Formats: sequence, C-alpha cells, structure tokens
Amino acid sequence: MMLKTELERRFGVVKTIIWREKEFYLVTIPEIRDCQILMTSKLHHYEMVNPKEPSESKCFELFFCLPNYWSESDLKNNEWTHSIMDQLMTYVIDHKTWFGDGHTMQIKNENGALSWPLNQSHCMLSTPILLRDELKTIDLGDKQVSFLSIMPLFKQEFQFKQAYGTNKLLELFEQRQVTERIDGFRTNLAKSRWRRIFG
Repeated sequence: MMLKTELERRFGVVKTIIWREKEFYLVTIPEIRDCQILMTSKLHHYEMVNPKEPSESKCFELFFCLPNYWSESDLKNNEWTHSIMDQLMTYVIDHKTWFGDGHTMQIKNENGALSWPLNQSHCMLSTPILLRDELKTIDLGDKQVSFLSIMPLFKQEFQFKQAYGTNKLLELFEQRQVTERIDGFRTNLAKSRWRRIFG
C-alpha cells in the first residue's frame, strides 16, 4: 500500500508538492490542531539500522508542523523547509546512517539561521508531540512507517541539550508549552539558564 493512500485515509486531502524535482506531501488540518504538515514522501523506502540495535530497522518520514498562515506558494520566504528536509534526507541516505528521536544537527545557511523569520540555527528530531495522535505509525504491510518532527533550536538550547540530555530539554519545552509547531515568535528558553551557569 502507498503511503499517500494511507495518509489520505487518515487526513483526507494530501497535496503533492514538487520542489527542485523532489516530492513532498502537504496536509492541512486546521480543525484539529490549526496547523499544516509538510513532510518527505520517499524517505521510508530507506530502512535505517540503529547500530546499537542492528537486528532492528526502522522507516521514517520527516516533517515540519507549520502554522496555517504558511503558504507553499511563497517560496522566497518558506522554501527553507523543503531545503532542510532535503538536506537531512540526502545526508542520511548518502552516508548510510540513521536518524532517531533526539538527534540534533546544525543547519548551515548564509546568515547562520534557518531562515529570515527564524533565529534558530540548529534542529532536533523528535517523535510527534502536538501531533502524537495524528501521526501514529502507519502500517504499509511490508513495513512500519513512523514520523520524526524537525524542531528548530536556538544555539543555547542545543548546548543545554548536549549538557543535560534530550529529556531535560523536552521538560523545559513542556513547561513553556513548546511543541514541534513552528512559532516565529518563540524566544530562546535556555538563554537565562545558561546565564545563571556561566554568569
């Protein structure tokens, strides 16, 4: 069974978006969470083997949880989402490596930030938080497809996570009700904590 077919059963209309000859899916679910899901469509064909558990392999698709005012037609301001997903997908396949919950990476753009409306410079992959019910694992018969959100992080949040671990950062996010939904007005939650530590 095709992934898009299963997504349509779950959400209704699933729009296919072509960006630089790459295919992405866009799902709008305002009645549920007032957001849109932009995800990769082919990554699940690559089975990721966790070196710590070589007997198990997993299939994932990556996604951004975007506010409803985001428009895929405004590529000048919003194509960074496609670019980041493409970078991550290309990297994991070309290097024959794997992604998992809590993995972090720096995204290098010209000005050091992810995009002009966002000052974050890093990303963390996470199992769905806001969309945990909507993006449960999909059974395609021959494989199980799970989903990893791409959560933008400020540099200090990345450093906080490296120092104290993923769970501590997620606890900090939960306290401030931060989820995978992109918020261009979100402030750096780790800044004050690092000031207290380093002065």
